[in-house]
Amino acid sequence: EPMNHRMRYLAAGVLSLLFLGLIYSWSNFSAPIGEEFGWDRESMRFVFTLSIIAFCLGGYFGARLNARLSFRPTMFIAGVLLVGGFALTALVLDAGGLPALYVTYGVLCGGGCGIAYNVIIATVNAWFPERVGFSSGALMMGFGLGGLVLGTAAAAGIDLAGWRTVFLVLAALIALVMGATALVIKPAPMIALDPSSDDGSAGHAGG
Repeated sequence: EPMNHRMRYLAAGVLSLLFLGLIYSWSNFSAPIGEEFGWDRESMRFVFTLSIIAFCLGGYFGARLNARLSFRPTMFIAGVLLVGGFALTALVLDAGGLPALYVTYGVLCGGGCGIAYNVIIATVNAWFPERVGFSSGALMMGFGLGGLVLGTAAAAGIDLAGWRTVFLVLAALIALVMGATALVIKPAPMIALDPSSDDGSAGHAGG
């Protein structure tokens, strides 16, 4: 594959991970939501704890889904979970209360993020067998900057328009970015991977 194609896959992966890094922006979201509903700080902290647990489980199941379904269907599942998590958080808390928040942001956003994170990194890195440190570093940079850059922007948006509007806008942006990523990136051919690998990674990356 020409290097410019591979760099395009890497750029799409970095952009997606920028949005996935929003999972670490809960501190920007928790204060306005908690204040509106009168929920205490411990309850709001548990939302983040739950999202990290779901993130880890999503990573595990994402690898299995990718091996079974391939990259695009797995990204579609991750996108539905993430978009649904943000949109439903904005739409159902008035009726569902704190348990709804645990499900929407904690389970759906966390799980969708974990699935996409694992699958994007495995798929993009498979295109850079000779420069995996470079591709991993770029992807990690995108993930790390997500919470800082987009989280700060989201906090400013909440001050202007309220957290519900920001969550709905994020849901729309995530749908666009994840959809574009699923279309742009394609799995590396199996032949490009180490056939002696016995950890299942060839199947994951090849889709």
